[in-house]
Amino acid sequence: MTVALIGSAVLFVLCFLGVPLAVGLLTVGTVGFGYFRGFGAAGSVVGQQITDAFSSYGFSVIPLFVLMGAFIHRAGLADDLFNGARAWLGHIRGGMAHTTIGASAAFAAVCGSSIATAATMSRVSLPQMKRYDYNDGFACGAVAAGGTLGILIPPSVPLVIFGILTETDITGLFMAALVPGVLLALLYMCAAWLVVLFRPELGRPAAPVSWRERLTASRRTAIVGTLFVVVLGGMYLGVFTPTEAAGVGAAGAFLIMALRRAASRTAVREALTESVLTTAALLMVVGSALVFNTFLTISGLTAELVTLINSVNVSPLGVITVICVIYLLLGCGSTALRR
Repeated sequence: MTVALIGSAVLFVLCFLGVPLAVGLLTVGTVGFGYFRGFGAAGSVVGQQITDAFSSYGFSVIPLFVLMGAFIHRAGLADDLFNGARAWLGHIRGGMAHTTIGASAAFAAVCGSSIATAATMSRVSLPQMKRYDYNDGFACGAVAAGGTLGILIPPSVPLVIFGILTETDITGLFMAALVPGVLLALLYMCAAWLVVLFRPELGRPAAPVSWRERLTASRRTAIVGTLFVVVLGGMYLGVFTPTEAAGVGAAGAFLIMALRRAASRTAVREALTESVLTTAALLMVVGSALVFNTFLTISGLTAELVTLINSVNVSPLGVITVICVIYLLLGCGSTALRR
């Protein structure tokens, strides 16, 4: 148990030092497993678990959802989503921040990745917010907040990974995450409204537009809503499995890209390359996490923690609080990783 605690501490230090998460998990997990079972056995286990992670059929849903978002981005719909949100929200207090959050929520519904959502919307929204003299910190905060919606609003790649690793129904996870995702977007907008209420110099609203312009902007983004309804609705109604839904979504996104005459050879190659690289990075983290989890299991730490929790009279709320604190620490580590 002491070795496991030392290994966990080393992992946190490596994350805060900027070592890639997959490298940290794999290194600590391999060395720890080798300490208990020998490094020959550690090499075999590491190779087997990473191979299993990369060859699992369930993970085939990841590249397809990532590809769907890549096609949507290269079809130019991110700009249309932003313009559509601005037509409805831009004229109210803190309107450009609301626009960024609303467009991020809509893009997340066909992307599934927080990083991709933040990266895409930053290129679209930051120049627009600078045009309306928005404070740099406030503008970047709106983009960062909107980017987090990609991890919650379905189809979410992290939810897919969580569902596969915990053997939880992915469709059920998507259903459970939809309402909290929308609620979080609304709360972000409320926060932006309050910030500008007390500090109006942080950003001025955009000029209001006519109802005709709003309807025109909405029609240009309706195809995104249609794709979202087809993919998620098909899953909820049992027409598609998650993998089939991801395939339908990727095919639909490519069709949208072709109809908008954006499906050039270069754009398609870039989308495919992005999907491959993103999937490889995610699966490397998953495989490394499995190695680290094996190390914790054979060390006895997992069993000791279960015994400790059962022996302490902690309320369900207390358990959730502890889990949230752990997630907060892990989030700090992932921030160091991105830097």
